[in-house]
Amino acid sequence: MNYTRSVGQRINMLGRLFAKQLNDQILNTGITGSQWSVVTRLLLHGELTQAMLCEQLSVEAPTISKTLYSMEKAGWINRIVDENDKREKKSILTDKAKAHIPIWLELVNDLNTQAINGIPSEDIAVFDHVLNQILENLRNPI
Repeated sequence: MNYTRSVGQRINMLGRLFAKQLNDQILNTGITGSQWSVVTRLLLHGELTQAMLCEQLSVEAPTISKTLYSMEKAGWINRIVDENDKREKKSILTDKAKAHIPIWLELVNDLNTQAINGIPSEDIAVFDHVLNQILENLRNPI
């Protein structure tokens, strides 16, 4: 195996670089890149438990717990008791967070545009397909 061309290593490097640049862009709005990941999940699903967020973001419970605590403290989310299971709390976006979403989306879209600059849309479609297949392979090994 050629370790300088390892898919995992390169994806990890890309992820770290993207996260660093996202943090550089988004931190001055009061949110971190990891908090943005939570926001995107809550935008898609409305409300999620901590366990659901862990599964969807592929992070451990202590990590997401810390992130949710800081988001709640900053006023980005509220945690409400789940009506179906009183032991669980669901996270929901606050009005404050919803008001910032257009700002965050613009910053993220600008970074995405920069990242794919000069790459034909057909190549992006293939790249997207390959990334989805890699995710599926890692989530459900044979």
